[in-house]
Amino acid sequence: MLGNNIAQQFHKKERLESMKKLLLLVLIFLMVATGCSESTVSTISDPSHTALPAEQELWNFPNLRLCTEQSLEGLYQIESLRQGSCNILYLDYASAQMFPLCDVPNCDHASETCTSYIALHENQMPPMVLTNGDHIFIMTHGASETQNASIQIADKSGKNRHTLFEASSGESLGAALYTDSQAVYFEVFSTEEIDGDLKQVDSLIQVNLNTEKVQVLAKLYDQVIYGEFNDGFLVNHYEESSNGVVTVGYYRLNIPKNGDPFWLDSSPVYQSDKDSGSYIMNNRICVYHYDTNIFSVTEGESGETREVDCSGLVSEYKWGTGREPSVSELSGDYYRLEVPYQDENGNFPTKKYVIDLASGTISPLFTLQIESVGGKNVALMGEYQDQFCVVYDYVDKAITYNGESGLETGVISIPQYAMMQKSDYFQSVPNYKPVQDFGITW
Repeated sequence: MLGNNIAQQFHKKERLESMKKLLLLVLIFLMVATGCSESTVSTISDPSHTALPAEQELWNFPNLRLCTEQSLEGLYQIESLRQGSCNILYLDYASAQMFPLCDVPNCDHASETCTSYIALHENQMPPMVLTNGDHIFIMTHGASETQNASIQIADKSGKNRHTLFEASSGESLGAALYTDSQAVYFEVFSTEEIDGDLKQVDSLIQVNLNTEKVQVLAKLYDQVIYGEFNDGFLVNHYEESSNGVVTVGYYRLNIPKNGDPFWLDSSPVYQSDKDSGSYIMNNRICVYHYDTNIFSVTEGESGETREVDCSGLVSEYKWGTGREPSVSELSGDYYRLEVPYQDENGNFPTKKYVIDLASGTISPLFTLQIESVGGKNVALMGEYQDQFCVVYDYVDKAITYNGESGLETGVISIPQYAMMQKSDYFQSVPNYKPVQDFGITW
């Protein structure tokens, strides 16, 4: 159903935020690349390597960071305005206006002549639009029946769009796109038969933004890239001790420029055990220590660690039951703390708090709800100075489209965007400044 597909697209932001917070990449077993590069490729099957000679010239990735949907000035989104296609929309934070990424007067935004228009092939889900500040990237992660996974690049205005990378038949792209301004980096997932066994292959690809040269930097077997940290890539590796304790270590990936086998640092950037919940994001190591109920954040560049004591808020719980306190990033130095508790019916709902890392304080977060959608929270989409961009409501619209049985009707949910003061969000004051749609016909 078209209505279902379009409605699914409107919730893609939540899936992206979950991905950015947990950095869990989608793994799809497919066939190996044939046209990525003619250069030699370094490989690894065992992550417990020690460092090779220091004179090796390694790839470095200065200012490596994750590409997202927002720039400093606005937010890029992809929405389905009609059957068989979608459009790139741009939300300008300063003016609180949203419009198709097109500057042609009186354009109907319904054909390939429009810079915002994207045709969808059969059974193809809408792509994702990301930015590194200088360009936008239209990323189609999986293949459809007639189209391979690909990455297109365009100016911030949407002009000069063309294919930057196209995967081979049967390949899939990883969910994350990284940049150091000179190049973009991403993963291509495939399978390869080795000694009669099918192995998952995670190829780390580099595309130079000046020359558009494609190069395979490394291939990992039965491993994946975890994320970026201190201008490099991390691989996470799980180990089980003799007494059954499972630990996870985050190891830096070292890639020689001459194509020799790469290796992982002998010591992890961080190693956690079952008594802590950890993740690495935005060049920070974030750890909730279950034994002390201390939340700590260590800066990757400086090594400075800041801690907040959450023990006064946490009721008794048993580790491993899925009822542990959890922390996720809200914005900058603000983090969301969710604490489970048992109610009178024996259920375990959560209380939500805001951790202000800068001041070391914790305050209740009475999460704003979307009234038209029961139990759904107002979604943070981006930030601009002292404001957040949010989805604060959905409006249902009846549509008619060509279905399997001919002309059919359905309903799509259209997200309503707004700007609001950060202080209002944290105090749960629904003081929204609705974003005005210009040139968008739903």
